[in-house]
Amino acid sequence: MPRLPSPLSSRLRSSSTKGRGKLPTPWTPKHTVAFVAAAVKVVSMSLIDCLKRLGGPIVLAAVVLTPSGCKKLTEFDVGKKIPEQRVEGNPVAGLLDGFFEIPMNVDLETETDKRGTGPAKAVRLSSLKLSITETAESGGERDDFDFLDAADVFVESRKEGSELPREKVAEIRDVPQGARELDFTTFEDVNLKPSVEQGARLTAQGEGSAPSDDVTFDGKAVLTVEVL
Repeated sequence: MPRLPSPLSSRLRSSSTKGRGKLPTPWTPKHTVAFVAAAVKVVSMSLIDCLKRLGGPIVLAAVVLTPSGCKKLTEFDVGKKIPEQRVEGNPVAGLLDGFFEIPMNVDLETETDKRGTGPAKAVRLSSLKLSITETAESGGERDDFDFLDAADVFVESRKEGSELPREKVAEIRDVPQGARELDFTTFEDVNLKPSVEQGARLTAQGEGSAPSDDVTFDGKAVLTVEVL
Protein backbone atom coordinates (compact mmCIF):
# COMPACT_ATOMS: atom_id res chain seq x y z
CA MET A 1 0.00 0.00 0.00
CA PRO A 2 1.56 3.37 -1.03
CA ARG A 3 2.61 5.70 1.74
CA LEU A 4 0.58 8.88 1.94
CA PRO A 5 2.43 12.10 2.70
CA SER A 6 1.81 13.52 6.08
CA PRO A 7 0.08 16.93 6.40
CA LEU A 8 3.32 18.38 7.87
CA SER A 9 5.51 17.31 4.95
CA SER A 10 2.94 18.72 2.50
CA ARG A 11 2.96 22.07 4.28
CA LEU A 12 6.77 22.17 4.23
CA ARG A 13 6.88 21.50 0.51
CA SER A 14 4.21 24.11 -0.09
CA SER A 15 6.03 26.79 1.94
CA SER A 16 9.36 26.06 0.21
CA THR A 17 7.89 26.84 -3.20
CA LYS A 18 6.08 30.04 -2.21
CA GLY A 19 7.48 33.21 -3.70
CA ARG A 20 9.31 31.40 -6.46
CA GLY A 21 8.85 33.28 -9.75
CA LYS A 22 9.50 32.14 -13.23
CA LEU A 23 13.08 31.46 -14.21
CA PRO A 24 14.72 34.48 -16.00
CA THR A 25 14.68 34.40 -19.80
CA PRO A 26 18.13 33.51 -21.19
CA TRP A 27 20.11 36.53 -22.58
CA THR A 28 20.09 36.40 -26.37
CA PRO A 29 21.65 38.51 -29.16
CA LYS A 30 18.28 40.24 -29.52
CA HIS A 31 18.58 41.49 -25.95
CA THR A 32 22.08 42.83 -26.71
CA VAL A 33 20.85 44.73 -29.77
CA ALA A 34 17.94 46.21 -27.85
CA PHE A 35 20.20 47.23 -24.97
CA VAL A 36 22.75 48.95 -27.25
CA ALA A 37 20.00 50.78 -29.17
CA ALA A 38 18.50 52.07 -25.93
CA ALA A 39 21.91 53.22 -24.66
CA VAL A 40 22.67 55.08 -27.91
CA LYS A 41 19.30 56.80 -27.74
CA VAL A 42 19.90 57.96 -24.18
CA VAL A 43 23.39 59.28 -24.98
CA SER A 44 22.15 61.06 -28.12
CA MET A 45 19.30 62.73 -26.23
CA SER A 46 21.71 63.83 -23.50
CA LEU A 47 24.11 65.31 -26.06
CA ILE A 48 21.35 67.21 -27.85
CA ASP A 49 20.03 68.56 -24.55
CA CYS A 50 23.56 69.67 -23.63
CA LEU A 51 24.02 71.49 -26.95
CA LYS A 52 20.67 73.23 -26.53
CA ARG A 53 21.71 74.44 -23.08
CA LEU A 54 24.96 75.81 -24.50
CA GLY A 55 23.05 77.88 -27.06
CA GLY A 56 21.94 78.07 -30.65
CA PRO A 57 25.29 79.03 -32.25
CA ILE A 58 26.90 75.92 -30.79
CA VAL A 59 24.17 73.76 -32.28
CA LEU A 60 24.51 75.43 -35.67
CA ALA A 61 28.28 74.97 -35.60
CA ALA A 62 27.87 71.27 -34.92
CA VAL A 63 27.58 68.65 -37.61
CA VAL A 64 24.38 67.87 -39.47
CA LEU A 65 23.25 64.51 -40.79
CA THR A 66 22.75 64.16 -44.52
CA PRO A 67 20.24 61.72 -46.05
CA SER A 68 23.11 59.32 -46.71
CA GLY A 69 23.99 59.32 -43.04
CA CYS A 70 27.36 61.07 -43.50
CA LYS A 71 28.27 63.98 -41.28
CA LYS A 72 29.12 67.29 -42.94
CA LEU A 73 30.31 70.50 -41.38
CA THR A 74 28.28 73.70 -41.62
CA GLU A 75 31.48 75.77 -41.65
CA PHE A 76 35.25 75.34 -41.79
CA ASP A 77 38.37 77.51 -41.57
CA VAL A 78 40.95 78.21 -44.27
CA GLY A 79 44.25 79.60 -43.03
CA LYS A 80 46.20 81.92 -45.35
CA LYS A 81 49.80 82.73 -44.53
CA ILE A 82 50.68 86.37 -45.10
CA PRO A 83 54.04 86.54 -46.88
CA GLU A 84 56.70 88.75 -45.37
CA GLN A 85 56.06 92.45 -45.86
CA ARG A 86 58.53 95.32 -45.61
CA VAL A 87 57.86 98.84 -44.38
CA GLU A 88 60.50 101.20 -45.76
CA GLY A 89 62.37 103.19 -43.14
CA ASN A 90 62.73 106.97 -43.19
CA PRO A 91 65.37 108.65 -41.01
CA VAL A 92 63.31 111.84 -40.83
CA ALA A 93 60.21 109.89 -39.73
CA GLY A 94 57.80 111.04 -42.43
CA LEU A 95 54.16 110.01 -42.54
CA LEU A 96 53.46 106.33 -42.97
CA ASP A 97 52.67 105.68 -46.63
CA GLY A 98 50.30 102.70 -46.65
CA PHE A 99 50.86 99.55 -44.64
CA PHE A 100 50.35 96.37 -46.67
CA GLU A 101 48.55 94.89 -49.66
CA ILE A 102 48.01 91.12 -49.73
CA PRO A 103 46.32 88.92 -52.35
CA MET A 104 43.77 86.56 -50.82
CA ASN A 105 43.54 83.63 -53.23
CA VAL A 106 41.04 80.99 -52.15
CA ASP A 107 39.44 78.46 -54.50
CA LEU A 108 36.12 77.91 -52.75
CA GLU A 109 35.08 75.01 -54.98
CA THR A 110 38.32 73.15 -54.26
CA GLU A 111 38.07 73.81 -50.52
CA THR A 112 34.49 72.55 -50.27
CA ASP A 113 35.23 69.51 -52.45
CA LYS A 114 38.15 68.53 -50.20
CA ARG A 115 35.84 68.47 -47.20
CA GLY A 116 32.83 66.95 -48.92
CA THR A 117 30.55 69.83 -47.96
CA GLY A 118 27.90 71.71 -49.87
CA PRO A 119 28.66 74.92 -51.80
CA ALA A 120 30.00 77.93 -49.93
CA LYS A 121 27.38 80.53 -49.06
CA ALA A 122 29.57 83.04 -47.19
CA VAL A 123 33.19 83.79 -46.30
CA ARG A 124 34.15 85.73 -43.16
CA LEU A 125 37.50 87.07 -41.98
CA SER A 126 37.60 85.52 -38.50
CA SER A 127 41.22 86.25 -37.56
CA LEU A 128 44.11 88.47 -38.66
CA LYS A 129 47.46 88.50 -36.87
CA LEU A 130 50.82 90.05 -37.77
CA SER A 131 54.26 89.34 -36.29
CA ILE A 132 57.60 91.11 -36.60
CA THR A 133 60.27 89.05 -38.39
CA GLU A 134 64.05 89.22 -37.97
CA THR A 135 64.89 89.90 -41.63
CA ALA A 136 65.43 93.66 -41.23
CA GLU A 137 66.88 93.48 -37.72
CA SER A 138 70.62 94.03 -37.44
CA GLY A 139 73.21 94.80 -34.80
CA GLY A 140 71.16 93.22 -32.05
CA GLU A 141 68.20 95.60 -32.52
CA ARG A 142 64.64 94.37 -32.01
CA ASP A 143 62.01 95.89 -34.25
CA ASP A 144 58.41 96.47 -33.22
CA PHE A 145 55.20 98.14 -34.41
CA ASP A 146 55.83 101.44 -32.62
CA PHE A 147 55.68 103.24 -35.97
CA LEU A 148 51.97 102.33 -36.17
CA ASP A 149 49.23 104.08 -34.18
CA ALA A 150 46.22 102.41 -35.80
CA ALA A 151 45.23 100.61 -38.99
CA ASP A 152 42.15 99.77 -41.05
CA VAL A 153 42.01 96.69 -43.29
CA PHE A 154 39.80 96.51 -46.38
CA VAL A 155 38.80 93.77 -48.82
CA GLU A 156 38.37 94.51 -52.49
CA SER A 157 38.16 92.68 -55.77
CA ARG A 158 41.20 92.45 -58.04
CA LYS A 159 39.00 92.03 -61.10
CA GLU A 160 39.35 94.95 -63.48
CA GLY A 161 36.12 96.93 -63.74
CA SER A 162 34.52 95.14 -60.78
CA GLU A 163 31.55 96.93 -59.27
CA LEU A 164 31.99 95.33 -55.85
CA PRO A 165 32.51 97.87 -53.07
CA ARG A 166 35.67 98.17 -51.00
CA GLU A 167 34.65 97.07 -47.50
CA LYS A 168 36.32 97.38 -44.13
CA VAL A 169 36.89 93.97 -42.57
CA ALA A 170 39.31 94.59 -39.67
CA GLU A 171 40.94 97.28 -37.57
CA ILE A 172 43.35 97.84 -34.74
CA ARG A 173 43.40 100.83 -32.43
CA ASP A 174 45.89 102.00 -29.80
CA VAL A 175 48.79 99.73 -30.77
CA PRO A 176 50.64 98.83 -27.53
CA GLN A 177 54.13 100.26 -27.17
CA GLY A 178 56.85 97.77 -28.04
CA ALA A 179 54.38 95.31 -29.56
CA ARG A 180 55.91 92.70 -31.85
CA GLU A 181 52.57 91.07 -32.59
CA LEU A 182 49.25 92.57 -33.64
CA ASP A 183 45.85 90.91 -33.26
CA PHE A 184 43.20 92.74 -35.29
CA THR A 185 39.53 93.09 -34.49
CA THR A 186 37.63 91.53 -37.41
CA PHE A 187 34.16 92.39 -38.69
CA GLU A 188 32.58 89.00 -39.28
CA ASP A 189 29.32 90.48 -40.55
CA VAL A 190 31.08 91.32 -43.83
CA ASN A 191 30.74 88.60 -46.48
CA LEU A 192 33.97 88.30 -48.48
CA LYS A 193 32.61 85.64 -50.84
CA PRO A 194 31.82 87.94 -53.81
CA SER A 195 35.31 89.45 -53.66
CA VAL A 196 37.00 86.08 -53.13
CA GLU A 197 35.27 84.70 -56.21
CA GLN A 198 36.78 87.56 -58.24
CA GLY A 199 40.22 87.27 -56.68
CA ALA A 200 40.28 89.28 -53.47
CA ARG A 201 43.02 91.26 -51.80
CA LEU A 202 43.40 92.78 -48.37
CA THR A 203 44.78 96.31 -48.16
CA ALA A 204 45.68 98.12 -44.97
CA GLN A 205 45.88 101.84 -44.40
CA GLY A 206 47.97 102.70 -41.37
CA GLU A 207 48.14 105.78 -39.20
CA GLY A 208 51.54 106.73 -37.79
CA SER A 209 55.05 107.65 -38.85
CA ALA A 210 57.51 105.74 -40.96
CA PRO A 211 60.04 103.76 -38.89
CA SER A 212 63.59 105.08 -38.72
CA ASP A 213 64.78 102.00 -40.62
CA ASP A 214 63.16 99.08 -42.43
CA VAL A 215 60.80 96.79 -40.53
CA THR A 216 59.61 93.40 -41.78
CA PHE A 217 56.66 91.32 -40.66
CA ASP A 218 54.49 88.41 -41.73
CA GLY A 219 51.27 86.95 -40.37
CA LYS A 220 48.24 84.80 -40.86
CA ALA A 221 44.64 85.39 -41.86
CA VAL A 222 41.87 82.89 -41.14
CA LEU A 223 38.80 82.79 -43.35
CA THR A 224 35.71 81.00 -42.08
CA VAL A 225 33.72 79.45 -44.93
CA GLU A 226 30.03 78.85 -44.30
CA VAL A 227 28.42 76.15 -46.41
CA LEU A 228 24.86 75.34 -47.40
